[in-house]
Amino acid sequence: MDKILRIEDIMERMRRGDVKESFELLPPVSDDVIEQVERKLGAALPDDFRKFYSFCNGTTRNVDAFRIITLEEITRKDDDPDAPEERWKGPWEFPFADFALFYEVWVVSIDKNNRNNYIIYHPDGGDRLYYTSSLAEFLERHLNEGYVGIFEWAEEIIRNRQRPKS
Repeated sequence: MDKILRIEDIMERMRRGDVKESFELLPPVSDDVIEQVERKLGAALPDDFRKFYSFCNGTTRNVDAFRIITLEEITRKDDDPDAPEERWKGPWEFPFADFALFYEVWVVSIDKNNRNNYIIYHPDGGDRLYYTSSLAEFLERHLNEGYVGIFEWAEEIIRNRQRPKS
């Protein structure tokens, strides 16, 4: 039986530095900050995201220019006319990770009826590329394989979409 991947296990790996490519964890945020962001988004964050941001407020860019976006930047799309918000339009969506200063961005889309039902996707030129409904799975891929693993994952998803159905 496969082990169930938990966000707590991923956070422990991050704390220990058990990662392929190093990065710095930013200091955690308080529940008050999380609640302010939720009010601004008009949506409650999924529990795993609340736990994650209570553990660290994202990561710095490492050598590969990939990072987890801070809570403050999540709401930037509402304040900054130059933010690339056309790539995530829904009020229940927010950018979560980026590569090369928003050149590539991964977005979380929350089910408005159940905040813990969400999907992480890449707005691949308007054609959404759905990655996972698990923050732990997304982070594990990054911890194990770095940003290359995230991009290879996209290639796997595209290949699987193009396979003829038997």
